[in-house]
Amino acid sequence: MSTEHENLDPILDRAINEIRNEQIDPAVVKAAAGRAWEKISEAAEAPAIETIRTCGDFQALIPAWREGRLAPARALLVEDHMRDCPACRKADRARKVVPFTPRPARSWWFAAPRWAVAAAVALAVGLSAYFAIERYWPVAPGSRAVVESVDGALYKMTAGAPAPVVPGAGIEEGERIRTARQGGAVIRLRDGSLVETRDRTELRISESRDGIRIRLDRGGVIVQAAKQRSRPLYVATEECLVSVTGTIFSVNHGMKGSRVAVIEGEVHVAQDGQTKVLRPGEQLSTNLSLAPVDVKEEIAWSRNADSYRALLGELSVLQQKLEAVPGPPLNYSTKLLALAPEDTGFYASMPNLGPTLGEWHRVFNEQLRDSPVLREWWTTKTKGAGDAALEMILAQVRAFSGYLGPEIVTTVSPNARGAYESPLFLAEVTRPGLEAEIHKLVPAVRIVADPAREPAPAKEQLLALLRGGFVAVSTDLAQLQRLAARIDRPGASSFPKSALYARLAEAYRNGVNWLFSADLERAVGRQQQPREVETYRRIGIDDVRYLIVEHKELAGKSENRALLTFAQPRHGMMSWLAAPSPVGGLDFVSAEASLAAAFAVKEPAQMIEDLFRMLEASDANFTKGLAEFEAKSGLNVRADLARPLGGEIVLAVDGPVLPQPSWKLVLEVYDQVRFQAAIEKMVELANRESKQAGALKLEKAPAGGYVLRGIRPGVEAHYVHVDGYLVAAPSRALVDRALQIRKSGATLLRSPRFAALMPRDSQPYFSGLLYHDLGAVLGPLLGALGQGKAAQAGAPSLMLLYGGPDRIQLAGTGSFLGMSLADLLALHGPKVKRR
Repeated sequence: MSTEHENLDPILDRAINEIRNEQIDPAVVKAAAGRAWEKISEAAEAPAIETIRTCGDFQALIPAWREGRLAPARALLVEDHMRDCPACRKADRARKVVPFTPRPARSWWFAAPRWAVAAAVALAVGLSAYFAIERYWPVAPGSRAVVESVDGALYKMTAGAPAPVVPGAGIEEGERIRTARQGGAVIRLRDGSLVETRDRTELRISESRDGIRIRLDRGGVIVQAAKQRSRPLYVATEECLVSVTGTIFSVNHGMKGSRVAVIEGEVHVAQDGQTKVLRPGEQLSTNLSLAPVDVKEEIAWSRNADSYRALLGELSVLQQKLEAVPGPPLNYSTKLLALAPEDTGFYASMPNLGPTLGEWHRVFNEQLRDSPVLREWWTTKTKGAGDAALEMILAQVRAFSGYLGPEIVTTVSPNARGAYESPLFLAEVTRPGLEAEIHKLVPAVRIVADPAREPAPAKEQLLALLRGGFVAVSTDLAQLQRLAARIDRPGASSFPKSALYARLAEAYRNGVNWLFSADLERAVGRQQQPREVETYRRIGIDDVRYLIVEHKELAGKSENRALLTFAQPRHGMMSWLAAPSPVGGLDFVSAEASLAAAFAVKEPAQMIEDLFRMLEASDANFTKGLAEFEAKSGLNVRADLARPLGGEIVLAVDGPVLPQPSWKLVLEVYDQVRFQAAIEKMVELANRESKQAGALKLEKAPAGGYVLRGIRPGVEAHYVHVDGYLVAAPSRALVDRALQIRKSGATLLRSPRFAALMPRDSQPYFSGLLYHDLGAVLGPLLGALGQGKAAQAGAPSLMLLYGGPDRIQLAGTGSFLGMSLADLLALHGPKVKRR
């Protein structure tokens, strides 16, 4: 059921009544009406031009553009046209300037020093001038492009009439070029880029300090962009702006919108204030009605279609082979953990990626050798210089990593003042000769022979310590001095006796690829202020200890785990999550669900009690307001709403997403009679408090159950009580389908697709679940983002939560709604104070 319009909070009721009964000064009302009318008049003055076709249309929009009353998309079109059209710029300059009448200044304006105002104005003028110069200042005169070849006919639109264009002709700034039916052309820009046009294509080419711009009015182009050193190449349509610095891509612009597809390289597409990055084989449509097609089909009209298709195929094969290269193996033991500082606040372990990078390079070279198409492409990209630079970099990485063990550890510790020191990097040394390699590859690093006798550097400098089969790098000499003592006297450190060490050692025993941990006990304890102590206690994080996050690859599946531990049994909000247990409410969710969230909570009544205590602490009148509400409604919130509930809450989107999401709510209810009576009392109170008679209608449904109407016009909530559960949905058909799913057993938990996402562990149950399979339902919508992006964004993912006595654990596969586990946890290392 929706709670969107349950105005039952007495505090809110009082506020509404006070606003409703407030007597407003007629002068204030008149002034407000005047301001509103002024805004409405301004909006009404904006010309209602639906389609922009001629200079007259653009000139009609110029006043609204100057006054900032145009939508962002239209403003962008006017700006682009103004830069290319001398006539419209002249019309703009000739336009009568409307005097500006400033509004009364606010009080802070009078208080601001005049020099600060002058400086702000000067800065604004300077920045405006800079961007205007970059955007509009003309570059060297001359043709912007040359026609290399023509198939059929190519025309320049001169004085409104077409004039034929032959190969070798130049194209001037802003000239409109059009290909005829069954025709096409290849145009070479001044930077060497090639633009191939299909039939019935119209475009303009202009150049400014910020780059070369192709304005595609209609039709399609395939651009082989030359490598840009300092400024990008743009292709602009009415809906989007494509920018590249050297790649091959196509842009198709028609009545339904624009579609951008990438053949090679990387393309940035800006639309509606957002920028998306496309890579080979991916595409983007600016309108959902413009469905994606195979990129090979998109470029089939090109004279070079065969070579483009071959390149796409080879790049796809190369990508598959690179993805098949096994990643670093799991690390089950370490010598570096015992060397971490005693007061380690942040510990991170990453695998030595040198061998994996070397294998990727080997696979790439093999594919280059066996594929003439790929070899020609690579030679063209590197301009005949081969991959000498890449070879040199990878050789250095392989050479350096070849001396190191399977992992590289980073630790950060606080100093005596509580500020985090410079990080310490640690690795095992597996063979001799590393010192000479450091001198050769990184001569700026200073080798420390004996930290105890080494003078402190005059300025911040990378220092390297080689000792006892380990290498350590830091800018802090004191860090290296303490590390040397730990290496020389194994077992003297107290860190191996700490709880954090025990947690990390347990993670290593289970195998890790990437491991991150943070000592939250120190961070939270240091940040707590007296007024925050009670808040942290109610939330249940006042005794938080450690956060440990792991990532590993198992059998081709990525797994992410996080562990949040506490010094005592969980309390406050952190205690709401129950221990792992069966969640029967998921039996009402089908295998086709696109979103699902399910939780087992300890005690709903205790959750309500905790919330009330938090509200009482923040609002002295809360208890009084709650008593008034309970007196009016005849309800006891704790006894009538919370205690009848069990411990299961399930929310899902299980069915069509458009035009209205097929939401589904399942609550475990032990005392259905009492809970139903509470619902009826709340509806009665809402209608009694509302001015509109019968605003909400709760009726018994003919087929059993109930229907709640009046939440919004045309929006309903249907629900039934069955076997200890309340099952609600926006229609009776969805409720009945949920009951059939439970009866048939075709549930989400029994779906092979769902089962394949389950992380491997010893737990038969879970405390919470977050699942999505958007690709199954929103395929067409995701496809509009591009085939590759659709596959990535639509890939199903699962995240499970486990509540323990003194911990909460998360385990997941893939990403959830495009966010990794680390993103969801907002995991960041401590801020390091630079010395």
